[in-house]
Amino acid sequence: MKNNILLIAILILFGSCSKKILTKTGEFESIEKSFLASNPQGPGRILAQSDAELCLSDELRESRIVEEIRSLENNKATGSKLIINGLDLSKFPASQALYLEKNKEWIYTKNLDLAGCSDIKCVFNKIYPASNGLEGYLSYYFSLKMGYALSTVNSIPEIALGESVTFQDTLFSKEELNSFYLLSKSLSSTFQKLPTLSSLHRMPRNTFVPKYGENTCGLAGGAFNKGYIVLMDSCLTRSSYDLLGGNFFPLVTHEISHRLDYSILKNYAVFSESKTWLDLSGWYLKENINQETGKVTGRQWAIREPGSDLKYDGFVRNYAGTSPAEDFADSIGFARFTPDDMLKVAPRKFNWITKNIFNGKAYTSEGINAQYINFLNDYAINGLPSVINNCVSNPTSYAFLLDAAELSEFKDYDPALVQCIFGGLNQSIGKGIRSLKGNELQACNYFKSNESAIVKNVLSNLREFIKKDLNQNIEIGIQLKALGELIARLGDEIDPREIFIACQKEQVPMDCYNEKLLGSFNAISAEYAAQIPNQVNSYRDTYLQDNRYGEVKGKIVNLFSQIFVGSDLKFKEEAKRKWKACFNAKTSVEEEDVILSPFSGGTQFIHKSLLNCLNKSAEVELMNVLDAIGKKISISISTQSTKKFIYEMYLNSYTSTLQSFVLAEAKNEEALIKRIKEEVDNKIVSTMTSNTGWIGRNPATPDELAKLCLVEAKNISNQELSARMGSGFGLNFYNLFSYSSEEESCRKILSTQSVKSESYNNQVKAVKNVLERLHEIVLETSRAPAMKCKNQLPKNDKWSLKSRNTCLTNYAKWKSIAESSLTSWLMEEKLGYMSSAKGIGSEYLQNNKAALQAEAIESMNRVTPK
Repeated sequence: MKNNILLIAILILFGSCSKKILTKTGEFESIEKSFLASNPQGPGRILAQSDAELCLSDELRESRIVEEIRSLENNKATGSKLIINGLDLSKFPASQALYLEKNKEWIYTKNLDLAGCSDIKCVFNKIYPASNGLEGYLSYYFSLKMGYALSTVNSIPEIALGESVTFQDTLFSKEELNSFYLLSKSLSSTFQKLPTLSSLHRMPRNTFVPKYGENTCGLAGGAFNKGYIVLMDSCLTRSSYDLLGGNFFPLVTHEISHRLDYSILKNYAVFSESKTWLDLSGWYLKENINQETGKVTGRQWAIREPGSDLKYDGFVRNYAGTSPAEDFADSIGFARFTPDDMLKVAPRKFNWITKNIFNGKAYTSEGINAQYINFLNDYAINGLPSVINNCVSNPTSYAFLLDAAELSEFKDYDPALVQCIFGGLNQSIGKGIRSLKGNELQACNYFKSNESAIVKNVLSNLREFIKKDLNQNIEIGIQLKALGELIARLGDEIDPREIFIACQKEQVPMDCYNEKLLGSFNAISAEYAAQIPNQVNSYRDTYLQDNRYGEVKGKIVNLFSQIFVGSDLKFKEEAKRKWKACFNAKTSVEEEDVILSPFSGGTQFIHKSLLNCLNKSAEVELMNVLDAIGKKISISISTQSTKKFIYEMYLNSYTSTLQSFVLAEAKNEEALIKRIKEEVDNKIVSTMTSNTGWIGRNPATPDELAKLCLVEAKNISNQELSARMGSGFGLNFYNLFSYSSEEESCRKILSTQSVKSESYNNQVKAVKNVLERLHEIVLETSRAPAMKCKNQLPKNDKWSLKSRNTCLTNYAKWKSIAESSLTSWLMEEKLGYMSSAKGIGSEYLQNNKAALQAEAIESMNRVTPK
């Protein structure tokens, strides 16, 4: 075996003489060679594996995390000579020094006595005075594994904490840091080293970000190359009885997924707004159109109604239905940690996430079972050649007891040899189970009640492999040689970085990359498939895992970040120049098509002429900036797709700078709009209250009066705004002259004394013109009671006449006649809306009471009683 292993190493080192199937350009090798000539700290590291003995969820021991840290540290790092507030990094191990230098902005060192420190543990013991050292190791591990800093400073990007907040107020607790450790073990490599995320921060306990309110437990923001996540108390909760319970795992994953959203597609485009994602739930961008002008005044996300033959996925919770971005982040967080629920409501999204985000792994009960069984199968198969070799040399190497029925399947072989092989595989499976328990959060619960049955199942799956390898035992050496040749040829003929770059032109580069990498592997390995099928299948998984999309992207980004250092600043300077030229141009030319790349505006209201100016020739100009930087260090990027990738790496510096200008100018114009509207409002109110001719001469109902007011207010408003438009102001934003406060102006106008007096006078005139009708109604109303009185006193003697007259005009009777007449008059003449009508009518009746009664009496006495 030693000789065979040596043969593999020789083949890997010197390559194969076989004819090449594929041809790589060597572009990246050439770039690295040029760069490393002047910078010996070239990228690259070797990762080792840790074989844990305990459950991942058990209390973490320092010895274990130190071992895992060593497997992740950059063994080729050259360290740092930086001194930070008395902390001399030249005393530190190289990888730790680089960690402290890279994240110095987020590691608290002020006012701490760090002069004697020479390792991470010492530094964090000062930051956490009651620490046993784990806080430092946990923070360091998370940075090595995931690529992000867990902040220990009392400063959070874009959030003012106040002078009273100390760095201790914003520290993650040891329990919370342990949760991050578990999270890093539970997420796929897709989440690691995202170029759009740099740091995670904790809000002081019992506080929240005022801008977002108490219901928000976390937020993700920042520039693409310096993204950050802020977490509050409720996002950091864990259940004491349910391993995956609480908010921490799904909601912290939710926030990281917001930054992942900007990393999947090329050009840092938002994947959640791509057709691929939008079609899963029926999202579309609905435009709001001004009915008068026909112009777009804004846009908002909406969801299409499903058709009879088209069903859209649902949402794992209501919050996911607020936007595609929240849908994307929520779906990933819950697909990982409450997968069975997610699968029920959104099966298509669940399957897409499983394939593209979790590297094909589903975390449902069924999915975990398949994962663990496949892992143990592969684990045992990888060790099978070694087990057989050992057992051929010494059948007592491993002990295992097979019953007669099981041995009968291997009757052609020595029973001692077969039992030895099964014993070796049993040990391999046990080792694999320990590895799962130590590295998979859900493994211990999974194996708690069914470990023996699973071992038996895996051993049963291996029977055919055992038989096949036994038949080929004499060729084990040849197989190892063939595997070594395959590995050497893969390194010689495939550069995954070139495949990655070539796929950036595709709509979903990740799918393209995975397909082409697998195709390239299969093309080379096809020659070996018949000779070493098991080894080919096993190494395929290893090769694809080692060269996964996110890992290769991280390597490319790291390489070009070192070469093109300073590009951020240059792109920002270019953005400032472009903004100054375009914003001051004040062009009002309406172009047919709007240019949305590379800068999409960042606001729903930016005018297309400004967008087009900012975007015209922008890519060419920014490419020239990169060419100039590369030229200074003699680096030439010849392939256009590679150059485009570098351009997109730094593009956020350009677009985010423009975005800041847009927001600042929009804020300025918003203030100016407010002032203009106030001036127009004052003009409307002063004009219409000093000259009330718009009311007219006829009385108007309140609704009619309000409509008259709005018509006149709009006329004045249009005149005033037209005068201001003549200055050329407001051509950069769509909503500048949308004016909708005439109703508020009219409320003020209608409440003024001058308008009330004019309206009242109109009413009085109208009421007085119909008082004669009130006179008639009173006489008509008095006839019925008059007839009743005359019938009761029919005689015409003096006493009866007097009593009859009194019967009609007594206080109660006449009051009833007057009130009934007044009500009928108000209704008949439609005077109810006039506040003055009833009063004028009542006054008329009171002033003319005697005359009205006399007429009523005269009419009564002329009529013959029945």
